[in-house]
Amino acid sequence: AMNYSDPRLNTHSDEFENDYRDGYGHVYYKTATMLYNLEYVLGDTLFANALIHYFNQWQFCHPYFEDFRSSIIRYTKVDLNWFFDQWLESQKRIDYAITRVRKSDVKGKYILKFKRKGDMQMPLDFQVVDNNDSIHRFHISNTWFSKKTDATLLPKWTGFNHLNKTYEAEITIPEGIKQVQIDPTNRLADVNMLDNSSKSNVSIELDHQVYNRPDWRKYEFAARPDLWYNGFDGMKFGIHLNGGHFNTNHVFNFYLWANSGFGQWDVPENVEKNQFMQMNFLFDYKTSLSRYWKNSEVNVAARILDGLYNYELGFSKQTRKKNTMFKLYFRSLYRQGDRDIAYLLNRDTWNANMWNNSFNLDVKHNYRYGSGNGELNIGLRTSALGSDYDYHQLKLEAKNSTKLWRLMLKTRLFAQLGTGSNWAPESQLYLGGANPEQMMDNKFVRSSGIFPSSWATFQESNNRLHYGGGLNLRGYVGYLDPENVEDGVVLAFAGNSGASINAELEFDEIFGLRPWWTRNWLDIDMYLFGDLGFISTNKPNERLAFAKPRADAGLGASITIKKWGALDKVKPLTVRFDMPIFLNRTPALDPEPWAFRWMLGISRAF
Repeated sequence: AMNYSDPRLNTHSDEFENDYRDGYGHVYYKTATMLYNLEYVLGDTLFANALIHYFNQWQFCHPYFEDFRSSIIRYTKVDLNWFFDQWLESQKRIDYAITRVRKSDVKGKYILKFKRKGDMQMPLDFQVVDNNDSIHRFHISNTWFSKKTDATLLPKWTGFNHLNKTYEAEITIPEGIKQVQIDPTNRLADVNMLDNSSKSNVSIELDHQVYNRPDWRKYEFAARPDLWYNGFDGMKFGIHLNGGHFNTNHVFNFYLWANSGFGQWDVPENVEKNQFMQMNFLFDYKTSLSRYWKNSEVNVAARILDGLYNYELGFSKQTRKKNTMFKLYFRSLYRQGDRDIAYLLNRDTWNANMWNNSFNLDVKHNYRYGSGNGELNIGLRTSALGSDYDYHQLKLEAKNSTKLWRLMLKTRLFAQLGTGSNWAPESQLYLGGANPEQMMDNKFVRSSGIFPSSWATFQESNNRLHYGGGLNLRGYVGYLDPENVEDGVVLAFAGNSGASINAELEFDEIFGLRPWWTRNWLDIDMYLFGDLGFISTNKPNERLAFAKPRADAGLGASITIKKWGALDKVKPLTVRFDMPIFLNRTPALDPEPWAFRWMLGISRAF
């Protein structure tokens, strides 16, 4: 209900969504919630007796919705058509709020203002805690019926749709009001309980990285210390804060680090060691907009981290079946000077004092087929106002995983078409793997320190560090890839357009490398791989031209720690070792097509 995706209960079983959570599962979840709210309306005793009557009347029979409805109404002699119409025949939601608590001109009297923010009307129970911690209970009916209760009855609140969306209650509390709480029994199915109390419903606790079900009654904050490292900042001592309501509304993550300079290494000679950033932060925020447009949310992100100034604002929308997502966002990237460039693994692939602003549209579609599943990604980017660059790109990526007996075949098709007069080097298409912009998303490779910068520089033969992306010809990672053209030689390690196909055939299941004692937390994969692709060699504003195709093949293995003991929220870590033993176009310093070569990677290649 909070995501506005719950269906009408009076829906034929074959018309629910395939997704159990947002589809047929509501036959159980929403029906149970309806019964709790019927108990809330009728009172405990009358509700219990009505269910006993219904059971006795329809035992060993097959009742329908209208039979249950009729049985309850006839026994209670209460007009509940308004209740069943809302719960069975509509997708209306309950959302009440306390908007104001103020003193009256008369001593000891208070005016409480309530607002019906949702479309569904219900009676209201609320309690007032006075300054002596005594509890005063009140009841506001929405019809002429009021349940049997010890609470003080207040005048009826007649309201539906846009009629009477607010209600003011005048109560007498001589001791003064400490707190007002709607429905202290938590039976009312209010989709936003954060405004059901005059006090903020907030919890603060240590982020122990163990998963607990979110509490829909409170906005939950969690905090924990954070420790990280890179070669320029040295040890980074920080704190991580996160919060959200039911993992849906106003969800945020915030990191703040103080950099020590302790343990520095691999710092370039053109900067002083004490020039590192003193403080860093990373912030991201998202909140659901499903109230206005189903399955949509807004995203905001900012960071000043490892020499990068990065700001983003975006909007995303999922389709009804949630297998396709559209994301529209603005991104800004900037590095100020030599100090900021010094953080990079490869310091020749980013220009200082140049704004790289862009508008982006991404489409992601997940699908299944007979023996596997796949993912289709389409991306469109264009330079935005305020950018020092001028470039545009359209890219397509299709990834598939197909089960073949005890083998798993993974394939990736990728193509990009780029135009423009001035390309940002960090956003170009790279032959061997991810571009520097993509590497900023992984903390292990966004800066030097975990790995030496010498492993990521471009040279006259292949290098040692690979991160998946781009054309993904891993055998050519770190290689300058000189290509003869009409007017000379072009270094084809990066371009604007290109296409590739990547494949991996996992065979570890044949050898039983997943014993039962490690199956839940450790995954070892062995695979054969092959990559084939070509990249553009033309300069900006020249006719599109491509280098000759390059290919590699070899053997690889990866180890993934899927679970870190009881720490459910710690992300899996994959370390990969690839051996591209075959190259069809070899470097001059490594002329043998068949030779032993190796590289390390963080995460799988694709």
